Amino acid sequence: MKAIISAMQSNGGRRLIATATSSWVDANDRPAFSFRLAIRLIRTLQRPAYDDIVGTSQAVTSSGLDWTLVRLPMLTNKPGSPPPVADYVGAADLRLFWLSRNVLADFLIGQFTDRTWIRKAPVLSNRE
Repeated sequence: MKAIISAMQSNGGRRLIATATSSWVDANDRPAFSFRLAIRLIRTLQRPAYDDIVGTSQAVTSSGLDWTLVRLPMLTNKPGSPPPVADYVGAADLRLFWLSRNVLADFLIGQFTDRTWIRKAPVLSNRE
């Protein structure tokens, strides 16, 4: 990711859309016990993966680019109905543990023209 960011900065690129897990904690997140417990388990049991995603997220959010860091729960092949719920941890309508790949794809494509989430890190979930 650092190489991508460097290349974008060197060549005048501005829009960076990246994915991460919900292990990256955003300042807009609200308390959610089950979510915090899941992060603690990942940090304890999968420390290298946790450190990697946090480092990648820090690189994106400190890049100075027009970034959107889309934080994802577990992905599933079950069809879902776009649009997803996009919000911060602790929002009542988020279902933090599953997201359909087709819903994710629809959201990511929409980010090329939607400026709602520039320099923000929403968590996505299915509506249903």
